[in-house]
Amino acid sequence: MDDINLGLKMSTSIQKGELPPEHRSTAAMIRAAFPNGVSDEAYLPLLALLHERMSFRSIATVVPHCTDRSYIDVYHDMMGAVSHEGPAANTIEPVKKLLQAHGYDAWLASEE
Repeated sequence: MDDINLGLKMSTSIQKGELPPEHRSTAAMIRAAFPNGVSDEAYLPLLALLHERMSFRSIATVVPHCTDRSYIDVYHDMMGAVSHEGPAANTIEPVKKLLQAHGYDAWLASEE
């Protein structure tokens, strides 16, 4: 399959709301940690934490299933989340604690 068709297939699957099996546990962890949705304050710290184990594309695939943001918005937001001007450490720690209560450490250690 050529790159154009592969990109179209990925875009179509995202539009249909399908989440690849390899990302389902990540989405479940995020939803459990943020049952009322990911707040604006937690959003960039969440992206920074996910980047410890995931690529921009993977994060941009998962996070729209847990927020009202689109794939392209999340992908672009990743640049801010991992830049030297990214979220401050004191904003990351509370998000990390929420995730840890829902399997973050095991998720980091997994080979998903």
